[in-house]
Amino acid sequence: MSYQQKIDNREVPVPSSANRIVTITMKDNDQTINAKVGDTIIVSLGEQQNWQVKLSDDKILAAFTNGIFYIHMPQGRYKAIQPGTVEISATGSPKCAKGTMCAMYLLAFHTTVAVSQ
Repeated sequence: MSYQQKIDNREVPVPSSANRIVTITMKDNDQTINAKVGDTIIVSLGEQQNWQVKLSDDKILAAFTNGIFYIHMPQGRYKAIQPGTVEISATGSPKCAKGTMCAMYLLAFHTTVAVSQ
């Protein structure tokens, strides 16, 4: 490990060679994604729904802001901080203008991220 990075007030060792950005999209539903410690994980499920994203373990992936401006805002930005497996699940509900009729449905999303050294 070459340096420490502060994420959520925790000092996290990050290897200097780990600078990949792994983007998770709807096509990764029910898939396993491989990442390495130090990788940035971007969850980008689209803007058509209001998404609520949950992680099964925040000791493997830590939420952070990376200072990058996104034209299409992702639903989550995470840093892989230690080896292990974490489940990412999300539910998407329709975006409805106040006072208008709206379809009632939920979309479900699930993927597994396997983080290695």
